[in-house]
Amino acid sequence: MNGLLVPAAALRRENGRDYVLVVADGVTERRAVAAGDSRGGDIMISGGLAAGERVVVEGPPDLADGARIQEKGT
Repeated sequence: MNGLLVPAAALRRENGRDYVLVVADGVTERRAVAAGDSRGGDIMISGGLAAGERVVVEGPPDLADGARIQEKGT
């Protein structure tokens, strides 16, 4: 199966739809994704996310699209 593994904590769900928050230039962007099988602590994403994009793994449940954040380790 082709796709990207992301930490399971990055996957969020609302109204039955899966999404992640992608971070670019310190701002979040909500991105619908096609989530697949879990592998250990990771989830396979088969659509909606490109290799190299950074996703929010830790953060409040109400973190919104367009929020300005400070990334850890940058």
